[in-house]
Amino acid sequence: MTIRVGIPRALLYYRFYPLWKTFFTELGAEVVVSEPTTQEIFRKGLKKFVGDTCLPMKLVFGHVITLADKVDYLFIPRLVSIEKDTYLCPHFAGLPDVLRAIMPDLPPILDTYFNVRKKGVTMKSIYEAGKRFDKNPRRVYRAYQKAQEVYKKFLKRIRDGITPQEAIQAFDGEEVPFVKEKKERLNIAL
Repeated sequence: MTIRVGIPRALLYYRFYPLWKTFFTELGAEVVVSEPTTQEIFRKGLKKFVGDTCLPMKLVFGHVITLADKVDYLFIPRLVSIEKDTYLCPHFAGLPDVLRAIMPDLPPILDTYFNVRKKGVTMKSIYEAGKRFDKNPRRVYRAYQKAQEVYKKFLKRIRDGITPQEAIQAFDGEEVPFVKEKKERLNIAL
């Protein structure tokens, strides 16, 4: 039986989905993504998480609730830093713990640590997540390398002028019309 990993369509989903999906599918897992955000998903998140936090954090709860009974694992990474010289909101790093505390009946959470400043720790965390699907460290590492290659192509498409949503649709095999606009120099007189 194929192991199913759930990815909420929230927070940094639109930035990292191809990386995460490729990693897990290369290891033989099936990736299940929550539906696009609806009022119902939003209400579920608000009902479950009444604490004082931002709307995107409350929204992720709704997405997790909709995925919980469809998957074997939930992928909720601990995102600390995703670009050089930056840190994310601390809620990103603590989200897996908050989810476990508020919803103890969830499937196991894969809370892979991502911090561009600590690549060694990040790679160890990636292996910890990957070994649930394949105990061979080389295969886990190759799956992550493949995921990074796919992710670089995804980012290039965005730089070439399509939206992240269109790039994800193309990544998932959907037809996406692509028209690269010619970049012209804009002169402004002062």
